[in-house]
Amino acid sequence: MTMFGKRKQQQGKPEWQEPTASTPPLKETAASGDDKPASDTAKAPSAPAKPTPRPDPSAVLNRQPAPPVRPDQFRRNGGQRQPGHGVQPAESKQLTVGRDIEVSGEIRSCDRLVVEGKVEADLSDSRVLEVAASGAFKGSAIIDIAEIAGRFDGDLIVRERLYLRSTGQVNGTIRYRGLEIESGGRIGGTLVELSEEEAQGAGGRGEDAPSTASPTVSQPTPLHQPPKAGAGTSRD
Repeated sequence: MTMFGKRKQQQGKPEWQEPTASTPPLKETAASGDDKPASDTAKAPSAPAKPTPRPDPSAVLNRQPAPPVRPDQFRRNGGQRQPGHGVQPAESKQLTVGRDIEVSGEIRSCDRLVVEGKVEADLSDSRVLEVAASGAFKGSAIIDIAEIAGRFDGDLIVRERLYLRSTGQVNGTIRYRGLEIESGGRIGGTLVELSEEEAQGAGGRGEDAPSTASPTVSQPTPLHQPPKAGAGTSRD
């Protein structure tokens, strides 16, 4: 009986067989009896961390605000702003009289006078006079170039050319070297055309004309004058 029992136990055990090419080898299982393979239980390797991007130095510099200009630095520069800061220098020797502004007196050494308001003055030693359609000039003017689109009353001397626009009106004594009038422009008074010599000498800009008066010659004084008759003599 015992022999048959042992044989039954031996028959219940699986017989070992050599692995062949057709039969894959048996996978090793864990001691605990888990059927999952060891490769599944192992943790997957973590991906390497991405490097932190470094900021661009040029972009950081571009975001920096412009440093403010200190008042003491402005004084050290002689009260002049440095070029390239968006400040354009004003045109030299230009005077503009805006609308609803009235100016009276004497104006000299002005390269360009623009009249949009009212001016009552004597203008000399200047180059260009421009009277806008809304402007009015009253007085005298000695100028190189005049452009009248408004109203001029008085004495006007133009050394080079007078431009009278369609909305312009000139009254008085007008002396000019060249004249151009648009349709609609009006002139009232006396018109005198200047020659080239007269235009150059008008207003003291040209050379002074030679004097036609005869020169006066002083008589030479003798070194020893004879004593006058009846003059007393001093006694010792």
